[in-house]
Amino acid sequence: MERSRTRFVRRVAAVALVSMLVATGCARQGGEDPESGETAPVQRSKWEPGMINIPEGGEAAPGGELVFGGFQEPRTLDPAVTVTAGPTGGIEMGAIYSFLMRWDSETGELVPELAESLEPNEDFTQWTLKLRPDVTFSNGKPFNATAVQWSIDRYMKLPVDEAKMWQENVTDVEQPDEQTLIFNLARTWPTFGYMMTTAPGMIVGEGSDGATPEEFTPIGAGPYVL
Repeated sequence: MERSRTRFVRRVAAVALVSMLVATGCARQGGEDPESGETAPVQRSKWEPGMINIPEGGEAAPGGELVFGGFQEPRTLDPAVTVTAGPTGGIEMGAIYSFLMRWDSETGELVPELAESLEPNEDFTQWTLKLRPDVTFSNGKPFNATAVQWSIDRYMKLPVDEAKMWQENVTDVEQPDEQTLIFNLARTWPTFGYMMTTAPGMIVGEGSDGATPEEFTPIGAGPYVL
């Protein structure tokens, strides 16, 4: 009986101590105003997408040097082989290849990058991609519909998630001219444009492939050259 009473007293004491610590922690979170002695309200952090506390940039100018830190060294700069996320080489690949389309976090819309436009038909079963006429690859070759089709076909031959989705939805691709691609779909796909903001939208120039995957040499139409 005495042992049970001792255990009970210890539990009560433990609960009281934890409660006191929680109360103290809450009081400290808010902070105390030294003048009035009142506890100030808790300042909760606000989550928002994108980078914060970044100073305003200057005017864009050609040339110069960009220095940044990454989480790890990219295993490869081939968007058809690696996951094109920031920590796995996506930052570097985005600089080398850029994207056909880009997600604008401020407006919440897709905007053209290397493309001039991407427009669907009324029921989202056909998408027309217009390319910018003033773009070339880093090796001087034209960035046109033939080059974009080659890069997309190269990517879609691999067993990756986007390729499987593409094969099940895209029935064929037309090239009315060297600045236009028309994607015909098997069914309605209102979010098809997002495919152009990921790895399929990183256009690899023909000639990048070597005899082995290790001999891959990035050729892109982005602002930076490796």
